[in-house]
Amino acid sequence: MMKLVYLLVLLLFPLFAHSQGPAPTSSRWSVGVMGTSAMTHRTLLNKDGSDQSDMIISLRDDVEVPRFGYGGKLMIARHLDDRWTIGIGVSYMRFGYQSDYEVSDLTFGDLIDPRRGFIYSTTTVPPTSFRYIDDYQYIGIPLEVQRSWGAKRFRPLVGASITPSYLLEASTISRYEYSDGSSDRNRTSVRSDFKAFNLFATVLAGCGYNIGERLQVHVQPYGSVGVLEVIDAPISGWLWSVGVQAGVGYRL
Repeated sequence: MMKLVYLLVLLLFPLFAHSQGPAPTSSRWSVGVMGTSAMTHRTLLNKDGSDQSDMIISLRDDVEVPRFGYGGKLMIARHLDDRWTIGIGVSYMRFGYQSDYEVSDLTFGDLIDPRRGFIYSTTTVPPTSFRYIDDYQYIGIPLEVQRSWGAKRFRPLVGASITPSYLLEASTISRYEYSDGSSDRNRTSVRSDFKAFNLFATVLAGCGYNIGERLQVHVQPYGSVGVLEVIDAPISGWLWSVGVQAGVGYRL
């Protein structure tokens, strides 16, 4: 796997997402920063093929919903010509999903969470609602290529990237709201349960706007999916996100 990463670095070094062709008075190198806002979720996989795993997946799909995720990246890019750009950088991304429950909607014997079982309150005051959050934080090295069109300030573009990523933290967060107006929040690290390495493949289509000869502004809707399973268990899955990244680049 590391040989593949080294090969990608050699082939794509360096990268960034630029939409401008090389200006006569600026170099072919640029640096930039991008911020990311996305809806993130997971797709579950039945690895042991059992009916029980199918039932748990069905239960989880009924209650778990996408969650807001965010991130950012710093990039350095090489403009090969006035159309193609490649680059490399460092990125941070937060994935996750959640499930919400209202106690008034539950009946005796309801299975609150297929993975955790019944709800156990830490106080004598009955909860009125609760939320479970699965949170994953990754740091990665994005390797990107982009192709742009046009010769004016406004230029459409498309691109793709592969991001070898390391799992910084995986947590389970529980939030309780009680009938007396109080609340409770607990975070439990479960990082050791999950695989430390992943690969995220991303495709994007957006536009860039050139401000003068050196400054570029970018807005790029994108979709990203983890190529590798996140955990070695009877029920595994892939993380994915759909969102928008925006930022600025500066020609050196």
